[in-house]
Amino acid sequence: MDSFNSCVQCNPDKNWLELEFMSENDEPIDGLVVTITLNDFSDTRTQTTSAGKVHFTNIPAGEWRASVTQTSLLTEVEKYDSRDKEIESPVKERVDKENADPTSTEQPPKQYKNTTIGDFWDEAPEDEFLTGYHTALDINASEEKAGFRLSHNQSYVFEVKALRSYIPVILDTDEFNLVNSYTFALLAQLAYASDKFGIPDGGSPSLEQGGIDFIVGQMKQGNRPEYCASSKENWLLQQVPYSQHLKYEFYADKKIGCEGYLLSNNKTVIVGVRGTQTYFGNEEIVKLADKNYTKPVKTVYPVAFRIIESVDGARAFFQSPGYQDVISDLDASQVAIPELSNTYVHQGFYQYAIALIRKMEKDLDSHKNKKFYICGHSLGGAGALIITAMLQQTYNPSCLRLFTYGMPRTGTHSFVSKFNNVIHYRHVNNHDLVPQVPFKWTNTSADKESNDSLPTKLMKGVTPLLNVAAALFDRVTDDDEDNYHHHGNLIQLLTYSVEKHQPNDVKQVLLTPRQTHITSMTFANDKQDDSFILADSLSKEHIDINGYAGTVIDSGLDHMMSEYIPNLKSQLKILLSDTLSTTYNEASDELESTENRLTKAYHQLSHELAESLGIPYHVGEAKRVSLKFEQGITKKIILNLQRTKQELNKLKNDPSILPSESIIYGDQKARDFAIEEQLQ
Repeated sequence: MDSFNSCVQCNPDKNWLELEFMSENDEPIDGLVVTITLNDFSDTRTQTTSAGKVHFTNIPAGEWRASVTQTSLLTEVEKYDSRDKEIESPVKERVDKENADPTSTEQPPKQYKNTTIGDFWDEAPEDEFLTGYHTALDINASEEKAGFRLSHNQSYVFEVKALRSYIPVILDTDEFNLVNSYTFALLAQLAYASDKFGIPDGGSPSLEQGGIDFIVGQMKQGNRPEYCASSKENWLLQQVPYSQHLKYEFYADKKIGCEGYLLSNNKTVIVGVRGTQTYFGNEEIVKLADKNYTKPVKTVYPVAFRIIESVDGARAFFQSPGYQDVISDLDASQVAIPELSNTYVHQGFYQYAIALIRKMEKDLDSHKNKKFYICGHSLGGAGALIITAMLQQTYNPSCLRLFTYGMPRTGTHSFVSKFNNVIHYRHVNNHDLVPQVPFKWTNTSADKESNDSLPTKLMKGVTPLLNVAAALFDRVTDDDEDNYHHHGNLIQLLTYSVEKHQPNDVKQVLLTPRQTHITSMTFANDKQDDSFILADSLSKEHIDINGYAGTVIDSGLDHMMSEYIPNLKSQLKILLSDTLSTTYNEASDELESTENRLTKAYHQLSHELAESLGIPYHVGEAKRVSLKFEQGITKKIILNLQRTKQELNKLKNDPSILPSESIIYGDQKARDFAIEEQLQ
């Protein structure tokens, strides 16, 4: 007999109904306020789940519906993790096993039901995502009657679809850790996407899967995004209750050309600032490695002066949408900012940052009591630093952390000193020269400018960049001691393999703030000194510490996020596979080889210097100045190599000085994020 059609009057109130609510991983869901209602609304009963169960007795026979209060449903179900989609339901497996047990006294057998919260809520929430993505699965669902259709004298086991979302893995610590370095590299790259497209080319936008809206939506649903802006990437994700899912806002100022986003939940705010534009409407993309555009434009005796722009590996011309970024990058005037205690910053970077923060300020104000994380690449890193400083001045949040990649110098010594307490990890990939501009002594102040506007200069002649360079050269010297300085803790990825670029087999060693004897390996002096002088001023190929020529040519590729992200990912894999000692050995051997080559070259320079003593007049003097300059640089590189080699050998001989786990997690305990599996 169909239990749904049983005669109520023929059946006294001696019936029962048992309901069991289980998570996707077969965990009992407690705290659900469950109400069963007879079909004609003549009887209702309410209980709260304990050990996942409610058991109603002495009920009339007939059709019932089980509903759960929306509040308890949303609050309790979201506490339980979802199950890997490739794993069969352990709930169904258990029920089938119990029903097949010949010794079981269960009569009738339990009924397994795969359900969602939409099958049970007593009233639908005002959340379009929940009403759409968690709609009822019950074939007997009714808009008029809330709840799941049931019959008396039955035992139901409900597997309730998890109410979980993903967010990027972020370790809550001020200490350096590679997990955060990798996560924020992805989030910095995400800033290159628009809200709708991963490749937001104004003429033909594409790749919806890489857009911010799609990626945030996937995480909200508890699905793993495949893309990050324009490329496929392995996100490090953690499950959180649905109520902690990320929401986003996208911002763009077309006049300035700045873009950024804000991701937030009830605890955290993430601000991503887009770096230099990489798409050009006129499709005129010229790689930084193109030597035709990197020839010296003016000679500063005895150094060949180069104009190096942080244009993310490409030259952008005035006619392209990337023009605004070039203006920001080249306008290196030092300006005092009242909101930043009258410290001096790069005018172009400030204009970029302030335009974005004005778009964001209302939303930022609503999040002022949360934890702030800021990130950006290239120009985006400079903007992110200025925004971070302004957030500290405005809100002084309890947690404010900054992660930048390939960031140029942004402020002068006064700015860096004022905001020295801001937690900032500044990542530099091998020979990325963008972090060395603007040069320390640069100050393109307004009183040194010519009468022509920069756009006019850009349009002059067949080679606009030469006109820009010549104009800038007349106004590049700073008149005081408050020069450009870098902010933050340097994290350097040093390449020691023959292969230098992805997707080839690049081998690197990670240099962190804990390795206190190591400064910037790419550069001869410390992290504050200029490195452009290494590009063409030295005549010997040995000046490249990694043993290959073409620093400027390769710096364009080193600057790309398509290098930063896989290189950081490789470092995580090395640490997780416990092969760090091998990396230290290989790097130390390469440093030894490079040191030998440099020492030989130093002696050769000494020999040439001795021979130059016989060359008379200004010709001989010029040669001697040049040779002494090369000697000095070479000697500094050798000393830097020796210090680095010594440090790596210490770590190799005593791994306890810097354990792999501390590099991965900082001062946090290793948690089960399945990082290794997520990186596959």
